[in-house]
Amino acid sequence: MSARNISSVARYIVSGTYLTPGKGREVLVGTKLARELDARIGERIVLMVQSEDGSMGAEALKLAGTFETGSDSFDGQLAFVALPDGQRLLGCGRAVTSVVIMMKDFQAIDGAHAALAAAVAGLPVNALSWRDVNREIVGVIGFQDAIMGILLAVIFLIVAVGIANTLLMALYERVREFGLMMAMGSTPGEVSRLVVLESLLLGVIGLGAGGALGSGLVLFFHRRGLTLPLKEALSYMLPFDKVIYMDFAPRSHLISAAALLVTCAAAAVVPAVRAARLKPVDALRHI
Repeated sequence: MSARNISSVARYIVSGTYLTPGKGREVLVGTKLARELDARIGERIVLMVQSEDGSMGAEALKLAGTFETGSDSFDGQLAFVALPDGQRLLGCGRAVTSVVIMMKDFQAIDGAHAALAAAVAGLPVNALSWRDVNREIVGVIGFQDAIMGILLAVIFLIVAVGIANTLLMALYERVREFGLMMAMGSTPGEVSRLVVLESLLLGVIGLGAGGALGSGLVLFFHRRGLTLPLKEALSYMLPFDKVIYMDFAPRSHLISAAALLVTCAAAAVVPAVRAARLKPVDALRHI
């Protein structure tokens, strides 16, 4: 597999070409850095780095192409060279500092990391997951999850209040019906279960309608994409695409559906208790 298939930099090339496999002595830089250096495609750029032995290594490399990710730190500070050129600059022979493994299944990363860590145990190498090498991303994800958790808690609270209010209103309008049911032999437990089942039915209907609407939106933005107005702010440190494409997350959808049904059942507790405490004689006199 070539570096083009692994590195995402190839997707951001705006002028010139990506590094030619096997050619060497080429360099890629961001558009901002190229402007600051006043460098053009085909010209030579001198790279200077500290070698493994502490001396300064320098190489004149041809500018093969420029990339633009939208990130100031990437476009203004980074340069990419082929592996042999990097090894020669660092004076490390054929040694490498890291080997990156790209996986297609994101859910399998943790298992693969654990297996790899066990395989290299005792060797002078470390097996690091993406969380170990991308602390900033992990922090952003944690912050995002915390905000999303708060928003979901508020949303489910609003849903619970709305369902409880609906059931209480329905209970008030149907007091005589419940009284008649209890007078004909229905037990308080049966009446309370009926209220809970009605609440769950509301939740199922809501799930069906919301699922259909949500699926339509996901399919629409999966094809058309969703433009992020905060792209410039989000991509200051890391590349962040201007347009994101939505996709289904079955596990998250199932968890949300289960949480909604639990919320519906919990919201029905107060109306169900009130219905179970009705006295048939008083309920039948209710106007």
